[in-house]
Amino acid sequence: MRNLLNNMRVMIIGAVGLLLLLAFLWFKGGKVTLQEKKSLVSLTDAELRFIYEKYSGVVKIYLPHYPSLNLELILAMIGVESRGKQDETGAHGEFGSMQVKQVALSDFNSYYSRQYTMNDLFNLYYGVEVGMGYLNLRFVKWKEMSKAIRAYNQGDGGADRSEAWDYFYNVENVRSQFKNME
Repeated sequence: MRNLLNNMRVMIIGAVGLLLLLAFLWFKGGKVTLQEKKSLVSLTDAELRFIYEKYSGVVKIYLPHYPSLNLELILAMIGVESRGKQDETGAHGEFGSMQVKQVALSDFNSYYSRQYTMNDLFNLYYGVEVGMGYLNLRFVKWKEMSKAIRAYNQGDGGADRSEAWDYFYNVENVRSQFKNME
């Protein structure tokens, strides 16, 4: 009888462990499946070089003001947002290479005591400054870079939407491309 109870206990513990493993794999698999359904943004070598050459000097000017940010992250966001086109206008009213909306510009202007306009975002320096400053504000609020990146794209209220996760994975993919540049 004692052996039977021990065997049943081992089987129950094993079954619970298997269920936990399956649940973990299912959740992890859900994210993988999401990414398999939507292709990740990747830049060509020419696009990576273009963005690096055009923007790295500008980004480096502002990095000392935002120690939570780094060069590859900002270059990746520029790559995902506009593929480096500083005169880009988005479908939802986003302007410049970092595709900043009016609400983000207003937050930036208020916090950093600036008076930039939406048209200023087409300026190479101002557009990057505002984008970096706004991302920094999201980081100050959320204290977690992945959530700050998602909130940059979808707003604070949408940072947990699947579209925000897609954006985050795209930024991370392009960031890894910049890290792997020779």
